[in-house]
Amino acid sequence: MLTAMINPNSTRELIDLAREGDRDALERLLDDHSDRVEYFVRLRLGDRLRQFVEVEDVLQETTLRACRSLDRFRWQGDGSFLRWLKGIAEHVVLENASRGGRRLADPLEQEKADSEPSQETLARRDERFERLQAAFDGLSADHRRVILLARLKKLPLRIVAEKMDRTEPAAKQLLWRALQQLRSRFGETESLRLPDRPLADRGDSSAM
Repeated sequence: MLTAMINPNSTRELIDLAREGDRDALERLLDDHSDRVEYFVRLRLGDRLRQFVEVEDVLQETTLRACRSLDRFRWQGDGSFLRWLKGIAEHVVLENASRGGRRLADPLEQEKADSEPSQETLARRDERFERLQAAFDGLSADHRRVILLARLKKLPLRIVAEKMDRTEPAAKQLLWRALQQLRSRFGETESLRLPDRPLADRGDSSAM
């Protein structure tokens, strides 16, 4: 791969290769900055927002947005890529804070709305779930399993890695690719949070 020929510390070269379609370079680029972005997100969310916003959800959305807009990034010296990623993460956090603020501001109204859905709402939920299940069924076995373990069963990434006989960074990248594929098949939505009704892995019982 091209990434074997470059300076492993050169963020700018990784960005250039990623823009040219080198997936290894893209994954290395994001992995090199993942710990610092995660630390930033945890600080910005704080204890209050983490009650209803998962750090991993913010990180996944940040990663997806960064991949889609990488061509618009402009290099401004060392540290500029990390600042750019933090800016994207900041927007995602603010969006979640806005939605969370509305939920916290009027919990009784939200509870009433959730407890008395209309027939039309129920039908839309069923249709959405069936589309999601179909999209999930179309994923590879590894992608289905990592989503099942990490997002449905909510196991720590360390445990997911052990169950899938992978390193923790490899499991993290697998989960990222799996969620990208699921989003691609399911379509753009406000969130990739899965519904209360559990998805079924009908193709591989080893994840259970």
